Amino acid sequence: MSAAIEIDKLAHYVRQVINGQIVPAYQFQIGDRLFDVQDMYLEHIQNYGLYHTKNLPIKRATVLVFLPGLLEIQIIHETVRFPRGKPDS
Repeated sequence: MSAAIEIDKLAHYVRQVINGQIVPAYQFQIGDRLFDVQDMYLEHIQNYGLYHTKNLPIKRATVLVFLPGLLEIQIIHETVRFPRGKPDS
C-alpha cells in the first residue's frame, strides 16, 4: 500500500495565518525510509479503547487515515484535539 500526494497543493489548501499574512503550511521531508504497514478496519478496532491498558508499555506509532472529505477531516481533528468533548462543553 502506498500514498502519494501533491504536497504543494496540500500546503496551500491547509494554509494558515502568521503575523497577519496567509501562508501555505510548512513543508518538511522525513526521509525515504520504508515502514511496515498494518491494515486495520473499523471492525477490528471498535472496542480498542475499552480495555484496561495501565500495565502496557508505551510505544509510539504513526497512523495514516484516509478520509473522504473536509467535513470528516474537521470532525476527526476536533475529536483528536478535544477527546472528551469541546472545552466549553
